[in-house]
Amino acid sequence: MKGGRFLVVFWVAAGLLGLGAGAGGATPGSLGSLIDLDVLAEAPPAGWQAGMFSSTDPAGKGRDAGNYLRVEGDTYVLAELDGPGVITRIWAANAQGRLQVFLDGRETPVIDCPFKALFEDRYGPFKPPISGKSSGGWYSYWPIGFERSCTITVHEPPEIAKRYAELSATRTVKVPLKGVKELKLVVTTGPDNTAWDHADWADARLVRADGSVVYLSDLTETSAPAKLVSSKQGWGLLPNGKRGNNPPLVRDVACEGDPLTINGKSYKKGLGSHSPAEHVFALNEPFDRFESDLGLDDKAGKQRRGAIQCRVLTDGKEAYDSGIIGYPALDERFDGGLFYHINYLRLPSGTAVQPFRRELTAKQQGELEQVLNAWTNLGRPPQPTDGDTKIQGEHEIAAGGTVVLAELDGPGKVTSLKMHVTSDDVRILRRAILKVFYDGHDQPAVWAPVCDFFGTGFGEVEFKSLLYGMTADGYYCYFPMPFSKSIRIEIENGSTKPATVGYEITHASVPADRVPAGRFCAQWRASVGRAGCLHSILETRGRGKFAGFNLSIASVGGDIGYLEGNEQFFVDGEERPSTCGTGTEDYFNGGWYYTEGLFTRALHGLTVKLQERSFPDAKGITSQFRVQVPDCVPFQESFMAEIQYGANSGHLDDQFATVAYWYQTMPVRTDYTPPAASEMNFPRRLLVRPNAPGKGARGNMIVGVGPLVGAAFAENVFDEAAVKNAVKELAYWKDISEGYEGTNLSLFNWWPRASLIRGKDAPTEPHRGDVILCRSGKPGAELDVTLKSEAGGKGTLTLVLVEGPDFGIVDMSVGDAVVLKDVDCYSREVRPSKIITAPVEVTASPGPLQLRIRATGKGPDSGGCSLGLYCAGLKSASK
Repeated sequence: MKGGRFLVVFWVAAGLLGLGAGAGGATPGSLGSLIDLDVLAEAPPAGWQAGMFSSTDPAGKGRDAGNYLRVEGDTYVLAELDGPGVITRIWAANAQGRLQVFLDGRETPVIDCPFKALFEDRYGPFKPPISGKSSGGWYSYWPIGFERSCTITVHEPPEIAKRYAELSATRTVKVPLKGVKELKLVVTTGPDNTAWDHADWADARLVRADGSVVYLSDLTETSAPAKLVSSKQGWGLLPNGKRGNNPPLVRDVACEGDPLTINGKSYKKGLGSHSPAEHVFALNEPFDRFESDLGLDDKAGKQRRGAIQCRVLTDGKEAYDSGIIGYPALDERFDGGLFYHINYLRLPSGTAVQPFRRELTAKQQGELEQVLNAWTNLGRPPQPTDGDTKIQGEHEIAAGGTVVLAELDGPGKVTSLKMHVTSDDVRILRRAILKVFYDGHDQPAVWAPVCDFFGTGFGEVEFKSLLYGMTADGYYCYFPMPFSKSIRIEIENGSTKPATVGYEITHASVPADRVPAGRFCAQWRASVGRAGCLHSILETRGRGKFAGFNLSIASVGGDIGYLEGNEQFFVDGEERPSTCGTGTEDYFNGGWYYTEGLFTRALHGLTVKLQERSFPDAKGITSQFRVQVPDCVPFQESFMAEIQYGANSGHLDDQFATVAYWYQTMPVRTDYTPPAASEMNFPRRLLVRPNAPGKGARGNMIVGVGPLVGAAFAENVFDEAAVKNAVKELAYWKDISEGYEGTNLSLFNWWPRASLIRGKDAPTEPHRGDVILCRSGKPGAELDVTLKSEAGGKGTLTLVLVEGPDFGIVDMSVGDAVVLKDVDCYSREVRPSKIITAPVEVTASPGPLQLRIRATGKGPDSGGCSLGLYCAGLKSASK
């Protein structure tokens, strides 16, 4: 589906397992609750409370592992609550230890197995895809019902700790070096595959025949008796005292700067190493042997988080292999640092619950087969809609117009909606707004761009889940949409070009006494990361059930560290959230930054993950979804959902967009005003501005001041000769312009009406991702940038412009001389241009030098004459 054409299928199932609206629904704790969609629309009875136990840091500092309800000796209590109730979801990023679940006061656990076995189809009745793994996370939606109480614990059996003690003993390494010219130390991770694989090469030394020694930590690239050739490791102590990726050789301290300590013994000399790591040394004089104490650093060992394997190679041949040091590959080992969620539903006293039993009854076996059928055959209606009434048609929607697809009288329920939309505007998926109105209310209960509503915030992406997705035939959705008096479904075309909409709507009558009180709602929201703030997913007043959200994020700099942000759900005005997560991907049942890539399951998935840090295509985008059916969150008065912009909302300028799904009694009261459809656009993928060498000020333009002012860019960013120019003085982006400041624009609304920040209204600090911008629909727009010149002569202008759907054709001049003409800045998406160069000659010396960029027209496909500048500079021909 290219050229802006796509098909949308919106299909709402009439009911599952014979559970019609108002029929009472599946019993809490039963397998039927996993696919009972109609019960979502039922108003929650008083006393129904949902929440989550998790390992989130109670101090709010982002240390979201190893926090428990309490610790009793060697037993860690993950959850404990009174009944009746249901455990609706269990998630872990590092499932380990032995899991035990005690129900209703019994001393014998009803679940007693290695934690990981719960998700691997090794412990009945837990079966995939109800339980399983999804890109770094382990999850289970198998309902665990209880009548009086539930306690969930994890512990490590004594035999595992004994085996660990044996394997973590300090190794003494002695390797002959007679005739050896190269020594290589190699560290690899053990079978635990955790991030705490810290090795200490303590007192690592080269020993001469006379007994004198040379410590490896004293060697440099130029030292005489032996020298350091190379050192590669993924993490460790940086020269500035901080911890980070790809550090140099870590000398005389452990990997992260702590004292070298193995099994309680401290060392003053040695090498601290993460895993994987490789350290190579050249031996320039004869040595008799290499010696070292070797072990897992106590910071990793005492916390039982590590396992390593170390080797010594001489002239490329293996001379020593430590074997596994630390934890063996055993299911039940436990390091104390568990990441976990346990979602629950607590019910009023006397509420009937299906108690958990490992042995299934014939009825439960039948329910299981139906659930497995629904959860494995995704993308098609779980139940036929034969016999329902269908209406169909095709309309053209004028630019800026709206068409009503259906206006039906109640009582009833829409059971399917199919539509296809075609347009010459590539932005139509974002500017086609789906709206649904119920029972005569003026405010839409559903307001979302078509692509975001169906979980594809970055455009067309095929995926299948239980409730919505996209196949080769188009989008589909199965959320029930009941109504009492009426329903109106419409599409607004915010595009500048007409669109054609074809549709087929299926609906059924429902007895008035069986129409539930809740109405299906969905709302799109977008924001830009700001310090101390959170992205608002939903804030509504009334009575209903929250049913999840999808999230599309793009970073300016190309990394995905924003996934460190935690979700927070506040129910009925509570001061502390009853749901507080441990990381963005954890909420969506992934883990470790979605280490295994894309996935889709019945109720959750990751549909987009693109991560590229190199200029000019820097991007870090993800799109993920989760629908909460058995683990929906009931509320009686209000509900608020938020998510951090990375750890402690420290990931600034990243762009968030969400669609929240929920059911609520009318009217919808969210106090939210969506943007105009005409201002909606697909996400732009901005680059991070090149770094200043040695400054680490990500996102700041470098301006080199020298003979004929020069622009310098970080190494490995440009492969042009400009990279090699010496930078004598640095200035931030905000300093290169007189009268203008770069704007900080929203990812999901390309250009705000106030397109330039001028003079005294400019921010005092530069923003990452800023560009100098002038938005215009007509020729004549200009940008002026004043640079300093210290010497006249010949040189080269080097710059990067902004390209996009609304950008024009530009001329550029330096001083009074036109240096470039008819540069077309049109592109289907907003992006940086290629590096543009032009010869220039400057007569003034010294003094200010003016670069002027002027829009002279637009190409046949462009929507305007806007122009923008990422970076610019001059370099002297003599340099």
